[in-house]
Amino acid sequence: MKMAHPIFKGIGENMWVGLENEFTTSIAIRSWFAEKDKYYFENGTCRGDCSKYLQLVWDKSYKVGCAVTPCSRIGRFKHAAIFICNYAPG
Repeated sequence: MKMAHPIFKGIGENMWVGLENEFTTSIAIRSWFAEKDKYYFENGTCRGDCSKYLQLVWDKSYKVGCAVTPCSRIGRFKHAAIFICNYAPG
């Protein structure tokens, strides 16, 4: 299953999906932050996808809202949780 972000002008978004009984905000946010290893500070490029890391540390964001909800199934996960954070401006 491919996750899709809605298109909101000026709003950035990160998503985390996993097992509901394993979810913590720390696990989700750390997974986004771990993409830092793919970012080259010297020239501002990524090796692979580091978009969740970049959104997390974007210096222009000043409003952040997050929510989590349980789902009976998301893709391969039964008893899943989806955690989403929106950032403005994105």
